[in-house]
Amino acid sequence: MSVPRSLRFLWVLLAVVILFAAAVIVWTDVEHRRVRRDFDRVFEGHVESVARLIWESTRGAARALDTLYALSEESLVLTARLIARVDLEDSKERERLESGGVRAWLVGKPGEEPAGNWGPIGEDNRDGFKEEIQNVGEGEIVEDGRAGRYGLYCAHFCVHGRTVFVCRDAGELAGLRRETGLGSLLRQVVGKGVVYAVIQDEAGVLAGSPGARVSSFEKDHELGAVLAGDRQGMTFRMIEKLDKPLFEGLGRFPLPDGTTALLRVGVDASPRLAVQAGVKWRHRILYLVVGLLVLISFAGAWLLDRWTKRRREAERLLAVREEESRHWQTISQMAQTVAHEVRNPLNTLKMAAQRLQREFSIQAAERCDYQELIGMLQNEADRVNQVVSEFMELGKPLVLELESLPLSEVLDEALMPLCVRAGQEGKRIGVDPAAGKQARLDRRRFAQIVSNLVGNALDAVDPGGAVRVRADVCADGLHLAIIDDGPGMDAQTLERVQKPFITTKARGTGLGLSIARRLIEAHQGSFELSSEPGKGTQARVLFPLKPEV
Repeated sequence: MSVPRSLRFLWVLLAVVILFAAAVIVWTDVEHRRVRRDFDRVFEGHVESVARLIWESTRGAARALDTLYALSEESLVLTARLIARVDLEDSKERERLESGGVRAWLVGKPGEEPAGNWGPIGEDNRDGFKEEIQNVGEGEIVEDGRAGRYGLYCAHFCVHGRTVFVCRDAGELAGLRRETGLGSLLRQVVGKGVVYAVIQDEAGVLAGSPGARVSSFEKDHELGAVLAGDRQGMTFRMIEKLDKPLFEGLGRFPLPDGTTALLRVGVDASPRLAVQAGVKWRHRILYLVVGLLVLISFAGAWLLDRWTKRRREAERLLAVREEESRHWQTISQMAQTVAHEVRNPLNTLKMAAQRLQREFSIQAAERCDYQELIGMLQNEADRVNQVVSEFMELGKPLVLELESLPLSEVLDEALMPLCVRAGQEGKRIGVDPAAGKQARLDRRRFAQIVSNLVGNALDAVDPGGAVRVRADVCADGLHLAIIDDGPGMDAQTLERVQKPFITTKARGTGLGLSIARRLIEAHQGSFELSSEPGKGTQARVLFPLKPEV
C-alpha cells in the first residue's frame, strides 16, 4: 500500500526541519567560536599594546637614565677641575660651590692627606669613605655604601697631579631615576582595563603596578616555562579569580643588565565573559526553539502517522463491513430461496416419517432397524430445518429489545437446554454468575449468543470434559467468558473457523460463530477468540453497560 501524500509531505518537512536545525546548530557554534576569537584578538591586541609600550618606554627610560648618568659624570668632572684651580680658602668660592649643589670635596696630592669640605661626613668615617670611592675607577659614580647613607653620589678624579673627591646631593638624581624607572612606568599603564603590569623573575617581583597580586614561580609552573622558552611575543591565558576574571599576557622581558625577566600584563576579562555569556544565552534560546520545533515536527509526524494508520484501519474495517453487508444480503436472498424451496418438502418428510412410525407395524425382527431409520429420517429433517432457520436468522435485520435484566436469571435461562445436552453427552458445564448484578441486554439475542458459543465449546470437548462459563459486571461493562478444556486449535485453524461456512465439525454449518459475532456487535460489544493446541479454547465477550440501540 502506497504512503499517503500528506504523510510523505510531513516526513519531507520533518527532514527539512532536522537539516535546518543541524545548520542552525553548526552556524551558532561557528558564530560562538568567531565571537570568542574576535574577543581574544581584541584582548591580545590590548595586552600586546601595553607590553610594547612598556618595552619601548623601558628602552627610552634606560637611554634617558644613561644620559642622566653621563651628564652627572660630566658635571662632577667640571666641578673637580674647578676645585683643582680655585682657592678653596676663599669663602666666596666655597659658597659658590655649595650653592651649585656640591656637598663635599677633598683635594690633595698622592700620599698626602686631602683637605677640603667634608660636609656631612663625620671624622670617624672619612678613611672608609675615601677608600670606597678610590676602589672604583676614576670618574665612576658611587651612590651606595657610605655615600648613599649620607644622601650623596661621589666620584674621584686626577686633575693636575692632584686627587679630587667630589660629592653632590643625590636627591635630584634619585628623583629623576624614580621618574624614569620601571615602577613609575608600570604605575602609569594601569587603568582603562589594565589591572596590573608586573616584571617578575624566579626571585620575586622586580617592579610592578601598585596593589598587584600575582602568583609566584613556585605555585605557577607556566611562568617558568614561558621564561625558559624561546618564543617571541606573548603567551595568553585566562585566570579565574574570586573578585574578577583576568586575561593575562606573559612575555620575556630583557633587563638592562643583560638578564631576562617575565613581563605579566593582566586585563579585566569581565566584558569578554559578559558578552560570551550573552551569546551563549542567545544560542541556548535558539537551541531550545530549534529543539521545540524538531519535537513538534516529530510529534506532528507521529500523530499524523497514527491518524493515517487508524484511517487505513478504519477503511479496512469499513471495507470488511461492506463485504460482510453484501455477504449478508446474499445470504438473505439465499435464505428466502431455501426457506421457500426446502421448508415445505421438509414438513412433508417429517409428517410422512411420523405416519410411518405411528401407523405401520413391522415384524419384531425388523422393528429395531425400522425405528432407527425413521429416527434418522426425522433427525436429518430437523438438521436441515436448523440450517434453514440459521439462514433465515442471518437474513433478518437485527432490532434489539434492550432491557435491564438480572444477569444470573438470564444466564440460567440460556444455559438450561445446554446443561441438559451436556448431561446426555457426559460433559459438564460450570457457571460462575455475578449474583445480584444487572445488565442491559436483549433476552432472546443474548440467549442465542450463549447458545452458539457454549454449544461450540461442548462440541469441542470429549465426554468427561468440562466447559466453564464466567460472567461479571465491571466498570467497563459485562464480561462473559466461555472456556473449554478441549484439544484447542493452532493459529491457522483459529483464523479459519471465524469465517462463515467454515467448521471443524463433521455435521456443522460454520454459521454459529458468525451469528454470535453479529449479535455481539449489534450490542456494540467486542468478541475475542483465543486457543492453543492442548490448552483448550477461550471465547471472551464484552458488552457495554449502556449500548445504544
